[in-house]
Amino acid sequence: MKLPGEANVLPIARPVGGVVRGARDPVAPALANAGANMVGAANQLNRAFEAEQLRVDNSRVEDNHTQLVNFKVDLAQGEDGYQLKKGRDAVTKPLLKDTLSKFDRRVADMEGKLDNDRQKEEFRKRVEIVRGQVTQGVLSHQLREDGVYQKDVLKSTIGAETNSAAMSWNVPNEVNGSILRTTEAARKYAKANGLDEKNIILEATTSVHEAVIENAIDSGKTEYAKQWLKAHRKEIDADVATRLKGMLKTSETLGNSQAHADRIYSPRKKPEAMLAEARKISNPDERRTALSLLKARISEDEYYFKKDQADALDEGLGYLASRRAAGHAPRLTDIPISVMERMNGAGQDAIMRQLSGVKPVKGGQTYYTLEQMHAADPQAFAEVDLNLFDGQITPEEKVKFIGYQKDAVTGGPMGEIARTKSQIIKQGMQAAGLDPKDMDSGDEEIAFQRRIDAEAEALGRDVTATDIRDIVDRLTVEVIRERDYLWDVKTPAGLTTIEGIPDDLIDDLAMAVKNAGQKVTVENIRLLYEYQNR
Repeated sequence: MKLPGEANVLPIARPVGGVVRGARDPVAPALANAGANMVGAANQLNRAFEAEQLRVDNSRVEDNHTQLVNFKVDLAQGEDGYQLKKGRDAVTKPLLKDTLSKFDRRVADMEGKLDNDRQKEEFRKRVEIVRGQVTQGVLSHQLREDGVYQKDVLKSTIGAETNSAAMSWNVPNEVNGSILRTTEAARKYAKANGLDEKNIILEATTSVHEAVIENAIDSGKTEYAKQWLKAHRKEIDADVATRLKGMLKTSETLGNSQAHADRIYSPRKKPEAMLAEARKISNPDERRTALSLLKARISEDEYYFKKDQADALDEGLGYLASRRAAGHAPRLTDIPISVMERMNGAGQDAIMRQLSGVKPVKGGQTYYTLEQMHAADPQAFAEVDLNLFDGQITPEEKVKFIGYQKDAVTGGPMGEIARTKSQIIKQGMQAAGLDPKDMDSGDEEIAFQRRIDAEAEALGRDVTATDIRDIVDRLTVEVIRERDYLWDVKTPAGLTTIEGIPDDLIDDLAMAVKNAGQKVTVENIRLLYEYQNR
């Protein structure tokens, strides 16, 4: 019999042998599927997280690697990079140790900022590669600079031994010691670098021998230098030996020429006489050099002679000016006799004009003396007090000299033209064989300038240096015989007698020189005559 409500009640299963039979649980499968899905989702999320972390790790490692590579470049080429260490600094100092120490410190700093062990492990792999590259770079640089260092050591040795030889050039034992030390240093360098030992030693010892020979020449010991070159010729480079031979020849020529000039020169001789004697020297090189030395000495004498005369005139005028400043009339006796004796006729005339109050004449002796002073030393002329010459030069001439002084300071054209004119006139005088010191009174150079100025004034315009040269060439186209023509602008220049040349040949020789396009001078006439009579 069923109780009320039992119709819908399932029969209760009874366990048989521990197993429930006949029952179905719909929740269990659902729970099982849900669990599986949750595990799959968790795994998928974990994999996504790991992928993202790997991407971040790789990015950090690559960024650090890039920074490390840039640091590697800085280590090589930066402000204190190892590639900047040259020669001795690169070889003798612990360059590799110092560089790797900097590298390792930077690596430690960079690694300490990484987030996890994986980043650090991957970064270390890259560090080892870059560190190897740094090591290789330093070692390669040191290898290159070792050759430079060895060469610097050799150069230093050669320099020191060359200086020692130069100081002890006349002490053979000390010089031989320098040669031995230089030879040994060169041999070591050649062996270490696989170079030709003979050539390296030759180059090194050449410098020492060169110092000995040059210092011997400079000390006037030409024969010693010659013997040293002869004894050590095989130890000297061929080109250097050729140059030293040339120096020896020049030194011999100069020494012999100087001896000729010293023998011929005398302040008591006339310049043309000294030059004529020098032209008799048989060796052409020695003759040419001796003539140059004599001409330089004669010009120096002439300069100081004129300077002394000008200084004496300045002193004399200064005495007169001092007398006037004191309110007294100047007198000739105010000037010491020693000062008056140093003046030439032109200077004494200038003093007398000052005392007599005579109006200055254009183109007077003082004018030309001042011209010569300016040509000789423009800068010194700029300091001359032109007021001392009032009464000796015209106002127009004073203005001109003031222009010279201004141009000496500013580099203007007036002074340059005046100096060029003076040089051309001196060349013309030399061609004419004139000597200012020959005259008892007056000055031949001033007279010569007067004649040229007369020719220039006839042109009716401002003359140029070219005009002056044309005038001088025309006046000296033949050599002067009669000097009195200088005081007469209408008298043409005539021919002089030339020592050793027949008078009847001079005209023909002069014409031949002129037709050859050469300047007609005593020297050129003599050269042509000597050539024709070889």
